[in-house]
Amino acid sequence: MNNFKSMSKLVILLLTCFGCQKGNENTTTGNPVVSLAATSSASNATVAQFKPSLLDLILPKAVAYPAPAALLDSAGNTVSIQSVWVNFGQIEFKFDELHTGTEVNGDSVEFSGSHSIDLLSPAPTTFVSGPIKVTQIRRIKMKLIRTSILPAGAPSGLLNKSIYVQGTVNGNNFTYSTQDETEIEIAGPQIVSATENSTLLIELKIANLIKKTNLSAITGTTNINDNNRISYANPCHLINASASDLFTCFRSGIQTESNLGRDDDRNFQLDVGENSVK
Repeated sequence: MNNFKSMSKLVILLLTCFGCQKGNENTTTGNPVVSLAATSSASNATVAQFKPSLLDLILPKAVAYPAPAALLDSAGNTVSIQSVWVNFGQIEFKFDELHTGTEVNGDSVEFSGSHSIDLLSPAPTTFVSGPIKVTQIRRIKMKLIRTSILPAGAPSGLLNKSIYVQGTVNGNNFTYSTQDETEIEIAGPQIVSATENSTLLIELKIANLIKKTNLSAITGTTNINDNNRISYANPCHLINASASDLFTCFRSGIQTESNLGRDDDRNFQLDVGENSVK
């Protein structure tokens, strides 16, 4: 794989969409136009309901649901998450690859740019939009890139990072951050069929990531990063059975606990029965 309380929201959103550059020629007339959005979602019981406005019908969007005030990790520790940010560069839709297979030089669409996404923001986060050639999507690949300029509203810890998470474990402050610039890949056994003016939604189940991870190693203020990985025995076997540190659990979990699908009812989450890759 060779970023809204008034009109300013709409301006930012449109600039983000139209500023994207397609990485190939797959944009001929008649191909469905889709928007890609990202959100973080907690458990179903915490989901709020929103009435769609006229703007929603014109410009599909996604809203992130903040994580619950308190979560439990796999060891029963009380966890609170205040911030989850990711920064993507190139985004590639793949059509010819199976989720268990390797790279295939088949049909794909690429979008380039820098997209800083606040996954816990209540604001719409539609960050790419455009026509695609093939309507069946099997896999999406998103290249992480470090931020060179701190986005508005972002925590200072995101600067020069590609992922930043902030929270507490039993009242102890912790952060997870990385300068990783590899790919996040979301794939599954199902095919997502893209339709005209549909919203393709990337949904990170933050509650699932936490409940599958043992954060008992966090007993005081802790900064988990590339150089301070926080070793622990078998911390997240349901996410990554070979992991021996919390850094690996967060990095792996952001991928394994994410899904890609089509938000048909526009309730800003991927419901049971909606078309998704997992």
